[in-house]
Amino acid sequence: MLSKSKFIAQVDAKYIIINAGGILCAIDQHAADERVSLERLEKSLLLKEKEDNIKTERIYPAQSLSLTSAQMTILFQHEHTIKKWKFGFKISSLIGAGSNNNNNTIFLMNVPSLFSKTATSGDFLEFLIALGSCSADASIVKPPFIKRVLASHACRYAIMFGDVLSRETCVTLIDSLAMCDFSFVCAHGRPSVIPLLDMAGLDSGGGGRSHCLVDRVGCRSFPVSSSGNDTYGLSYERQSAASRWENRGDTAFDETYVPIRFQKKSYPRPK
Repeated sequence: MLSKSKFIAQVDAKYIIINAGGILCAIDQHAADERVSLERLEKSLLLKEKEDNIKTERIYPAQSLSLTSAQMTILFQHEHTIKKWKFGFKISSLIGAGSNNNNNTIFLMNVPSLFSKTATSGDFLEFLIALGSCSADASIVKPPFIKRVLASHACRYAIMFGDVLSRETCVTLIDSLAMCDFSFVCAHGRPSVIPLLDMAGLDSGGGGRSHCLVDRVGCRSFPVSSSGNDTYGLSYERQSAASRWENRGDTAFDETYVPIRFQKKSYPRPK
């Protein structure tokens, strides 16, 4: 879908409008660049598994943790995966020793560190829960701590709302997003691509009907002509939209107007 899309315009220094095989879409430029950055980080830091990418921080003195029987089972089953992510631990010598057989105590000795962020014992326990919840291959499970740090880093250095982009930058971002494994959500789950309109479904015969654009905040709408020479209304441009509403006498026009979806309703065009 995205690989064959055509760039139309950047809107309000926030969204990139594209034609993706007849579907008019808005790309959230921050969410898109965040997704691209996240997957690049994952491939460079995680897939290559370079020793110096994720550092080991020693805990001194070692932290004593009392685990449940279920957590101990997970620990034994996935010991290799846990240590691969730089969590180092030592099982208490008291386990299985005489009268204290139920003492499920370990000593957390090392934790991972990435981008100057260091994991805690809480992150270690959270990783155990993630491993225990995995019904597939647990060796591919990433510690939630690592995922959060990567997502935060990708977000911090991504293109922001308000950044004016050249056509070349927009096209490069679209091409990079198209190559991502999860193109349609950012690192935090926010949609990066928003379908606006199936242009194949427009009423080519006109007849006074038009598909209406609805904004995010106030759900106010203005019509986008399904015929004519205005390239799908090109009222996706904020100034054009604002001008139409101001001329209509709508004093409550929201200056943060962002069109995000269409409704098939018939309205007279504002004059």
